Amino acid sequence: MKNIRLLLLCLGATTLLSSCATLFSGRRADVVVYSDVPQRVSIRTNVAAYDSVALPCVVQVDRRHLRDSVFVSSSRYSHSAIVPESKLNPMIFVNLLHDGLGILVDLATGSSHEPKQLAYFTTSTPKVAGDRVERVSMQEQVDQMANTIKYPAFYRHEVGGAFGFGSRIWNNTYYDDLETKMMTEYHMEYDHMCFYLGGYSLGGHYYYHLNRRWAIGLLAGMSEERQDFFLPKDAPGGHPVFRYPGSIFSSSLYMMPAAKFSIYTFPNMTVYAKGGLGMQRVTVYYDGDDSSHRQFERSRWQWAGQLSGGMEFGRGHLRSFVEVGAGSEGVFRVGISGHFGH
Repeated sequence: MKNIRLLLLCLGATTLLSSCATLFSGRRADVVVYSDVPQRVSIRTNVAAYDSVALPCVVQVDRRHLRDSVFVSSSRYSHSAIVPESKLNPMIFVNLLHDGLGILVDLATGSSHEPKQLAYFTTSTPKVAGDRVERVSMQEQVDQMANTIKYPAFYRHEVGGAFGFGSRIWNNTYYDDLETKMMTEYHMEYDHMCFYLGGYSLGGHYYYHLNRRWAIGLLAGMSEERQDFFLPKDAPGGHPVFRYPGSIFSSSLYMMPAAKFSIYTFPNMTVYAKGGLGMQRVTVYYDGDDSSHRQFERSRWQWAGQLSGGMEFGRGHLRSFVEVGAGSEGVFRVGISGHFGH
């Protein structure tokens, strides 16, 4: 019985933690209410009441009831009600990268949906006929909303660089064959006592942002993975002269076209996914401590690829980011990026 309860507890915790839309988006959503008449109003949503607030204003609505009206009122004007309506939240699909069970939690909390728009306009009509109305221009409304929302600014061009850990060169059969050769023919063993990150990459990128969602560009850089060996004292025909006789290295120079999709945007963070496919020049060799030159060296061209999810922090020209994925760039990456050009 204890094992069953423990299993159910683990299953429940896994499901809750994998409900990506609920974790990142929450049960409530922010929307902007604005008008072409500068004034103070009272706003009622299905979450809270906002009294004497200036438009434009950010208010919260319940994701489970996005068809409920948002009411705006003031002493001088009559205002049209707002119905946010809903669309599917892209964050729900991130659950498919795990076990998919998080979708059930997202559906129950309402986080599977989001407002159809970020901002909603309320029409302001004077209650007294002939009352003079001073309206603001569309550009002034846009500027006011930008200051109210404080979301990352949109720039066309993005240039950045990053350092990655745990890179793995795809389809590296010669590297695997050479590992087998060192153990079977030369009676060597893996050296697990030598601290090494397994693989690393240094790379840069350029993206041209088509809109706030999609960007296309190029990934380029270098990566390296390594395995250390030593010769045991009791190895057949061996000798205990070298404790660390050498390592197998595999290095590559890669370049690949890529696409980037912004899944969800927060005031100071953007969640995104990216993928790239291209070519790389791979060189594999063995470098021994008892040798002055590389041994078993071989180079060739092969496919390069990367599939990652990431988070970008900041909303100005200079931002930082972290990524988790698989491919030539590595499993975990940290870097900075510059954004410019409208």
